[in-house]
Amino acid sequence: MRWELMRVFLFLTAALQLTDNLVLALVAPDLSKSFWPDTGVDALWLLVAYAIGAAIGPISVTRFVPAFRGRRAITTGLAVLATVQLAFALQPAYQVALVLRALAGAASGVLSYALLIEAVKCGTRAVTAMTSGFLLAYVLGIPSAAKMGDALGLPVLFQCLGGLSVILCVLALAVVHWTPASRAAGSPKRFRHFLKDPTYRAGLLTSVLVAAALAGPIPIFPTVLRQAGLALSDVAIIYYLGGLGLILALPIVPRVIRTLGRKRTCVVGALALVAPLLAMPLGAHSVFLAAALLMLALGVEALRRSAMQAHIGSLAPDEDRPRYLTLRNIAVQISVSGGTSLAIVLHDASGFTAACAVAAALAAASALFVPGQRQSEDVAVLARS
Repeated sequence: MRWELMRVFLFLTAALQLTDNLVLALVAPDLSKSFWPDTGVDALWLLVAYAIGAAIGPISVTRFVPAFRGRRAITTGLAVLATVQLAFALQPAYQVALVLRALAGAASGVLSYALLIEAVKCGTRAVTAMTSGFLLAYVLGIPSAAKMGDALGLPVLFQCLGGLSVILCVLALAVVHWTPASRAAGSPKRFRHFLKDPTYRAGLLTSVLVAAALAGPIPIFPTVLRQAGLALSDVAIIYYLGGLGLILALPIVPRVIRTLGRKRTCVVGALALVAPLLAMPLGAHSVFLAAALLMLALGVEALRRSAMQAHIGSLAPDEDRPRYLTLRNIAVQISVSGGTSLAIVLHDASGFTAACAVAAALAAASALFVPGQRQSEDVAVLARS
């Protein structure tokens, strides 16, 4: 029973993290007008503050608190998120809002690696649940939250997000077991060690390449659809239907990973992304074709990302894992920014087809650098998978 609750918790928390951040991109114009009228401030700077916090927070924690305590990290992160969200419902001053979003980023950054460490301990199904929650937020959580803010008001939206964070914080106390601090094998290695070791370096490189690939065409696809003449309601239908790909893939993913192994699944998944990425421009004029391509892309990504999260999450030993995953998260965030910027430049200069072609090439290249599997596997984890 605990393992089922843990999977539900991981699914909801991952979805909450992404929704909490990216819903601001959708409601930014309304947020500026509603919270800070006549000031001329741009609410999109809140996303920048979040990214800065997401980079600084995990580094600070892993640097000054080397001993990892999963339940404490997760509950503290959710408590900080809840505080920020509920404080936003009070319509704070803009300068205060920037600080609050930086705190939210720091909390979410710590949550990201803490949740992955706990998910790896619980097995492949737990990692898949966490991955599916993250991806489903793109097609369900974020647009639904934006619709809620539009219908009920932004303060109500932030109250609901804060309430969900509080509930998940309480649930974490029940499903995340307390474990002693991870000091068994000595002090954790310095960050530069992971850049020198070829296995760790390969893990960073493959993560960066595939993150840049997916950060390219996916965020600008809605704009392309609108430019092709599709109404906002049609675009919403496409993304809601695209989420079915995740639901259909969810029961299959653990079985495929057990059959092929984590590394092979990572390679197959990265190569399988090439086809939907190359075909994405064809969906610009058809609701059904666009939905089918998005379903395929998200289904494949659920498989690839689940295998990659479990594989990369198990590369480093317990005492080094928080620092390595922190370094990986920072590298991925930088690559997401670079991949999005590159896609926008290519789209403006040569069209959406060129942006998708480069993204497909990056996805294929990522398959070349998937590191080898660890020699020993935790039998208990495999049994729970």
